Amino acid sequence: MKTRLLIFLVALVARLFFLWHEGLGMVSFFSRQRDPKDLSDSWDYIELARNIRRGFFGFVDSSAFRPPLYPALLAILNDNLYLVLIVQIILGSLTALLVYEIALVKFRWQVALISGTLFALAPMSARYSVFIMTETLFTFLLSAATLLWAKNLYVYAGGFFGLAAPSNPGIPGQRNRPFQFGGCHRFSS
Repeated sequence: MKTRLLIFLVALVARLFFLWHEGLGMVSFFSRQRDPKDLSDSWDYIELARNIRRGFFGFVDSSAFRPPLYPALLAILNDNLYLVLIVQIILGSLTALLVYEIALVKFRWQVALISGTLFALAPMSARYSVFIMTETLFTFLLSAATLLWAKNLYVYAGGFFGLAAPSNPGIPGQRNRPFQFGGCHRFSS
């Protein structure tokens, strides 16, 4: 129990460092009006979340190359970017615990401790947890699915693998085509 708490706290501190270093500036950046020349993924996710709250999934030009789960999370959090970053920091820290648990199931505790600690301190993982991007949510869902699979809980693992698929555009079969749920869809008449 102490080991798990320590890994979680180390991961949390690493992610809070990047929140202080970069994340707060991003919130103010994305709080302004979007420049039409800005083609960043983050702006697309924010725009999709705003459209979801209006009852519409997609862009004005009827093409959505972004998967729906992350914009849905942003919409649920009411586009509060501070809250989004807090949720992502918690998910990123929990992912370090999942890495520890996966290694504990498959290897000895020493390997689990090293794996969990390395993930907790991994600079890119910590840094991406303060970006408005799909990576933190996807990594959490994929790690949870992997742990459940390792524990022979295949039905639950399938559920998490199923949730991971619409959370990241890098899943095979999604790239270079409109999202398979219809691209644009109006939720209400």
